[in-house]
Amino acid sequence: MVENRPTRTLVTGCCGFIASHLSIGLGQLGHEVVGIDWMKGSEGRKKESLEILENMENFRFIKGDVAESLPMEEFDFVVHLAALPGVRASIEKPFETFRCNAGVTAKVLDWAKEGYTNNLIYASSSSVYGLNQQIPFSEEDSLNSPNSPYAASKIATEVVADTYCRLFPIKAVGLRFFTVYGPRGREDMAIHKFLTWVSNKTPVTVFGDGSSSRDYTFVEDIVSGIIASMNYASKSMQPHSHEVFNLGNNSPIKLSDLIDLVGEIVGEEPIIDRQPDQLGDVPTTFANIDKAVKLLRYQPKTNLSLGLRKTWESMN
Repeated sequence: MVENRPTRTLVTGCCGFIASHLSIGLGQLGHEVVGIDWMKGSEGRKKESLEILENMENFRFIKGDVAESLPMEEFDFVVHLAALPGVRASIEKPFETFRCNAGVTAKVLDWAKEGYTNNLIYASSSSVYGLNQQIPFSEEDSLNSPNSPYAASKIATEVVADTYCRLFPIKAVGLRFFTVYGPRGREDMAIHKFLTWVSNKTPVTVFGDGSSSRDYTFVEDIVSGIIASMNYASKSMQPHSHEVFNLGNNSPIKLSDLIDLVGEIVGEEPIIDRQPDQLGDVPTTFANIDKAVKLLRYQPKTNLSLGLRKTWESMN
């Protein structure tokens, strides 16, 4: 339990993939959770998550745009997970991506500095590392090669948070999530698509030669890392401080091997539809999690095979 006592936590984007799992987890630990979501995008999945959340006694829902719906109430923590996700979507709508990601984070920090909370946990992304040649990616690496508006918007989000923390007595933790997957994941996420395509004997669209790799991280491990960062912020950080952590699995897998593993789990031979590389793609993501292990005691427990099986079971 965070701080070994019940707390009040505001979760933005509460019906989204990671945020819904976090909200449920906090509720099960006895914490009061207030969630905000505008319920746009993946409406069916979000409605499913909201039904689960509204069955919790200690949950209250606010429907609306985060920038316009922040409650004038004090909270022990704010976990800001609302965002416009996706590399491909950001190439189509770069301005909207910056507005929703960096802009709304600034709005949350504006609200926080008025005294409504001094503990902010927010979502960054492995995308900030872009075309980084240092493998695995460490928090100290330079962020000078973003390869999409989404990546740039997350770098901007970190800069915004760091600036506010210098000026105001806020404690902020940015979490660089590495390719999160699991039950109730978005339909446009690679693992969800691969499981669906292979099971339906639909050709699997593969961009490039299949050698690109990703550090897939199961959502339950990410939730554990978020809760650990809440503990760290409240117990170990001082006002005017900002930290970033990688939350990954520290175990990347090549795309071709991932698809083969999906085929084993589903029990079908994948049919490959090979296409040219996509704009905005990066060759690899690989999290160095030493800092999170040391300071957060973060330790991912779900290997990819087990996580895929859990995800597949949830889809049936």
